[in-house]
Amino acid sequence: MYKLTSTKAISTLGIILLLLCSAIFGGIISYMWVMSNFYLEPENTVDLVITEANFPVDHADFFNITVMNPTHSSSDTNITQIYFTVEGDNNIHNVTKTDLGEFPISLERGTAKTIKCIENWGQFAGKTITVHVIGTNSTGATRSVKTKYVKLNVDVNFNQTVSCKHFNITVKNDPNSAINLTLKKIYVNWQNPENITLLTKHENISLPISVPIGKEIPLQCFYDWETLVNPTVRIETSEGYIVEKSANANATMLLLITNVKFNETNPDEVNLTIFNSALSSTLVDVSKIVLTYDNGTQYTINASLRIGRNENVTFSCHWPWMNYRNRNVTVVAYTKQGFASQSKTVKTPPEVVWKITDVKFDLDDTERFSVNVTNMPCSLYDINVTEIDFNSHNTTVTSSIVSIGNQSTFTCEYNWTSSVGKDATIFMFFIKEMNHRQSHTT
Repeated sequence: MYKLTSTKAISTLGIILLLLCSAIFGGIISYMWVMSNFYLEPENTVDLVITEANFPVDHADFFNITVMNPTHSSSDTNITQIYFTVEGDNNIHNVTKTDLGEFPISLERGTAKTIKCIENWGQFAGKTITVHVIGTNSTGATRSVKTKYVKLNVDVNFNQTVSCKHFNITVKNDPNSAINLTLKKIYVNWQNPENITLLTKHENISLPISVPIGKEIPLQCFYDWETLVNPTVRIETSEGYIVEKSANANATMLLLITNVKFNETNPDEVNLTIFNSALSSTLVDVSKIVLTYDNGTQYTINASLRIGRNENVTFSCHWPWMNYRNRNVTVVAYTKQGFASQSKTVKTPPEVVWKITDVKFDLDDTERFSVNVTNMPCSLYDINVTEIDFNSHNTTVTSSIVSIGNQSTFTCEYNWTSSVGKDATIFMFFIKEMNHRQSHTT
């Protein structure tokens, strides 16, 4: 009975000794493991440590880090660079601005500083971001953080066939985002739209507006993007998340008024020829023509005319120009898509419009020739033909009045034998000393 008790006491003591030795041995190993880093460090080295890194999900425009210069470091130091890297991204993202001012940032031995790094990281939300700190005579420090997922999706629609005065965007907060977002700014090539309409209610809105998790907001932005090629839309939220998206769109337009012809038989009508160049990015629907008089007065003609690219179209417009004579008028065509043609300035017809409609020469009678004169219906006055010349030579002709809208034939006495087979220029004179020149081959 005594021997059994003694054996048990020895076994218990052995176990205690074994556990004590294991603890001592483990402590020595742990100490050597920790201290080996310090013994392996080169002399005069600063061993920086990032003790904390915080990427606030509601402020993607900055992050905070706490950097410590331990007491075992050899000296004070200066932080010369802070940057971060992202999993799956080979780029280095430098921090250029902090709340402590410009680099370098001093850090005494045995102290720590919390630094607000003003650098946007929102596009990497949901990924692991590693912060790197570089200091003078320092081994450097890193710390990795798994950020919360936030995703703002943006679709843009620029359609020059519809309009160059507005475009549509759809903003959606991803269903897996960690927070609601607040739409704060919209830019087009760094310019603000004039107005924004919420398409679901067809009413104007003002920013900011909330974009809850999983919800989408369809918007129409009014901005003149004519001449822009592949415009870029930039969306900013109050939480610091930014999305930029370029549209495959082109609002280039070269619309020309190539001819303005006044209808001389109807002074209420004018014919316009409009050319949509092959350089234009789209067909157009001409919706109105605006004529501006030399005194600034405007006359608008409604129209409905589609012109394809590289297409030339002539059409008639109602414009009573009877009493607007021999004066400049500027013509501009406007389209439903918001484009405007290049302006064209022309002069309206004079008070009297007449034509030499025919000249007849008879080789059997070279002593005379006949001239048909028409006073066009758009004229304001009858005309009194007083003289007709042949190549600047007077002919003998009996003066006569040609009333508005009528034609008269004048027989001119002149020997034109020497001009047979040659060009001849006929001048006609009125009492008001108005003249007209035409060339004919005899």
